[in-house]
Amino acid sequence: MLHHTPHRLSTTAKHTLTATILSLVCSSALSTDDPTVLINWDSHWHYHDSDEAAPQGWQEKGFDHADWKSGPSPFGYDTANRMDRWPEPHPETQLQPSLISYAFRHAFAFTGDPANTTILFDLIIDDGAVIFLNGVEVARTHTMPEGPVNASTTTEQVVSIPERHDNAFRIPGTALTQGDNVLAVSLHNHRETSSDICLALRMRVIDEKYRSEPPGLILTWQEDPTTSITIDWHRLPEQTEATEPVIQARPRGTADWHDFPAERFPFPHSDRMIDRVEIKGLQPNTEYEFRGDPESRTYWFRTMPAKLERPVTFAAGGDVRHRRSWMEQTNRMAMLHDPDFIVWGGDLAYADGRPDRVNLWYEYLEVMVQTLVTDDGRVPPVVVGIGNHEVQGGYHRDRFNSDEDKLELAPFFYNLFAFPGIQGYNTLDFGNYLSFIVTDTDHSTPVVGEQTRWLRRALAERRDFSHLIPVNHVPAWPSHRSFDGSISAAIREHWVPLFEHHGIRLVLENHDHTYKRTIPIYREREDKERGIVYLGDGCWGVGTRSVHSVEETWYLKHAESTRHALIITVHPDRLDVDARDSDNNTIDSVTVPARR
Repeated sequence: MLHHTPHRLSTTAKHTLTATILSLVCSSALSTDDPTVLINWDSHWHYHDSDEAAPQGWQEKGFDHADWKSGPSPFGYDTANRMDRWPEPHPETQLQPSLISYAFRHAFAFTGDPANTTILFDLIIDDGAVIFLNGVEVARTHTMPEGPVNASTTTEQVVSIPERHDNAFRIPGTALTQGDNVLAVSLHNHRETSSDICLALRMRVIDEKYRSEPPGLILTWQEDPTTSITIDWHRLPEQTEATEPVIQARPRGTADWHDFPAERFPFPHSDRMIDRVEIKGLQPNTEYEFRGDPESRTYWFRTMPAKLERPVTFAAGGDVRHRRSWMEQTNRMAMLHDPDFIVWGGDLAYADGRPDRVNLWYEYLEVMVQTLVTDDGRVPPVVVGIGNHEVQGGYHRDRFNSDEDKLELAPFFYNLFAFPGIQGYNTLDFGNYLSFIVTDTDHSTPVVGEQTRWLRRALAERRDFSHLIPVNHVPAWPSHRSFDGSISAAIREHWVPLFEHHGIRLVLENHDHTYKRTIPIYREREDKERGIVYLGDGCWGVGTRSVHSVEETWYLKHAESTRHALIITVHPDRLDVDARDSDNNTIDSVTVPARR
């Protein structure tokens, strides 16, 4: 039986209602309709592979490609004879080698409703491509530069060996028309002397049978991740007129939906609204599904185990969005590892708390909906900390004296994320096997003073946890910035001794736009028995920076200029860390023991 008891919470849980689900049992998942294939891997295309550029307007729907060559996909060449290492299906049509760009067109019919359709693109591409549907660009690979492309545009990165990427892009079907359509692809090399190129594409569509996905969807926890969830369902103005602030939820696969009244509040500096509800009393390690209304898509989440009866995996990083394509790429890579949740340690949308940059948050949230949701609708919760790019002016500078100051100077961070709450720093406990200590490194709260006193208490209260992981935005041990930076120095002086006293073994850090791993540090020297590994330095979806020399920097074990995510698996006796670049290559790995 279900019960809900909404009530107003304190300032630190602003805009939250609480509902309770008691005695729920999960059953098998509901089936979903398979996508319909419009263009298959072996479909025939018209293509242009000539020293002369393709004619102007070749991407447009009405362009006449009758005199172009045609052949079955996949297309490509490989003068280095490595084609046996390419994924299936192998190329069927040989292209003229050593050109910068190639043009492809495929005409097809569509009979569905574009407004209720989602398009999925599965790709095998080397080195890069821009995809046009009926003359409108709908996607481009992360290897391509921003801006207009032409026949002489080269990619920014090299793809050494092509890989197959299913669901590489998931986009709304509004670019489709009922009847005749044309998909056009501009394929590009990194340089004219490139030894290979490849294009294979499958286009599938899903009839969603619901109004639309929300423009933003954030799941997080304010309390116990094993028995609760907080859902933020964002709504456009037209979606609020006919919709009550209610989230429906049920154990996944069961028949009856249950209504949970949400609090509806404004998206800062926007005409959008957010419906937020906290659901409590859930069963640990159980799947639940939810929706914003009876016509919306159904999503689902899973609660965390109360005890570490199975490994728990999370993806971690920070400094999330300079370019949309970079964020998308690392998001997709992280999701390949099926994380239970994601930890982002600050500098999220790079909007600097400014009202005139609200569009950056729109894009950030859109990318989350499109790339951090599995095909069957699973949404991993996110745990976030604050960084300088969440705050007008970046840093505290004695400007924050009340909650009102925080809501004014960091309006998006403190309204869009239920955790860590208005305090700005907080703890999140998973049973007694894992706890995150999410800090504010002098952005809306100073390092020194009340936060340090809070940190001392928080660490002391968690003596029995196997894994206790602080998450800092500014690093104590930087890999790019100066070692003598004032915030880094303050962290080393006031927080690091507390970390060491309480047996911390791993600290996640960000801010430097690099990848780094330190030696295990204890009292400013290497100590393999008691030392703390400081990891990360924040390069999820941003431009990379140079790193200090590992050979000349005593505390660095590994450092490089690489976008990445940390894939961390929690075991009773250890943390297994796999640092993956945005192409899903392992760049570093380490095993960190549990606290003693």
